[in-house]
Amino acid sequence: TLDLGGHTFTSTNSSYAVAVIGGTFTVKNGTISNTSKDGVALYAQQATVVVENGANILSNATAIQVGNCIKDKAGVYWGEAIVRQGAHVKGDAGVLVAGPYPVESLQPGGTLSAEMSSRSKLTVTGGTIEGVSYGITGNGTYHGTEITVSGGTVRQSGADGGALYHPQNGVLNISGNAVLEGAS
Repeated sequence: TLDLGGHTFTSTNSSYAVAVIGGTFTVKNGTISNTSKDGVALYAQQATVVVENGANILSNATAIQVGNCIKDKAGVYWGEAIVRQGAHVKGDAGVLVAGPYPVESLQPGGTLSAEMSSRSKLTVTGGTIEGVSYGITGNGTYHGTEITVSGGTVRQSGADGGALYHPQNGVLNISGNAVLEGAS
């Protein structure tokens, strides 16, 4: 657990301010920020990141990236993020959920085989995720995601995009008292 004690960690790195590779990482009570025009504030690869209790994850690009898709390493770069009460996530894209399987991995009909069990996951039970373009976004060429929104607010604040964009092969569950706000 990283308790920032009300402090801010700022990076100008064009890749990641904080990259979590393996294990579980919880951040609370402070801010992780990436001010680069292309940078990600918090990245999860083969790891679970938990954002809660006064944590602010901010970026000019993507605030949180969950997983990645490398064509010759299908299924390897999954990740998981959990956003809880008291968290605030904000970027051009709030959270990018990148499935670990490239479009070439899809079977006829656009599905993943049963053996393709790795998933990039996002669970939102509270807090606020805000994106200028998209609050939560997938990618139509990166498949194998599981997104569950059962609480909190997911908001798109710009003129184009939407609160949630889900063009990939994956599971999407919206329930409970979740609030989605945006143009689409």
